[in-house]
Amino acid sequence: MRTVALVVSALILGAVATPSLAASYVKVEVIDASTLRVSAPPKAGVKFDKMRANLLRAASEETLRRGYAWFDLGEVADLTRERDVTIMKASFPASANALSPDGKVMLATGNTVVDENGGSVHLIEPGAAATIHMGNGLRPDSATTVDAQQMLQSLR
Repeated sequence: MRTVALVVSALILGAVATPSLAASYVKVEVIDASTLRVSAPPKAGVKFDKMRANLLRAASEETLRRGYAWFDLGEVADLTRERDVTIMKASFPASANALSPDGKVMLATGNTVVDENGGSVHLIEPGAAATIHMGNGLRPDSATTVDAQQMLQSLR
């Protein structure tokens, strides 16, 4: 539910400009000729704004590539993953070598709060998936309906 409110408010307020094309980790699944499921699974080091922009960019690009002008966000699922890891060595402000709960050494970046003296860090790895319904012609007057071309321009 949190992601629905955040995505809808982002559409109402306009998307934050984010450089680069949609990340390769964003996945698109065809449900039918005019319906897709676009997913940005949690990924270490990717911040919420970038994840949201990548999801909207992929939805916009796919909409235009398939010959449609707009899409409506249907069901939106929050895939955010949160976890705590133990710090072995920290390099402030937001990267650290960490020991995951299963004992693997990893580099923690992104939305992290690092304790310079060691200890524990709480990682938030944002992710979301949205079902989009694409269309042409008269666009429905809805807060969840997006003009694909305008969205791409706002993300540049």
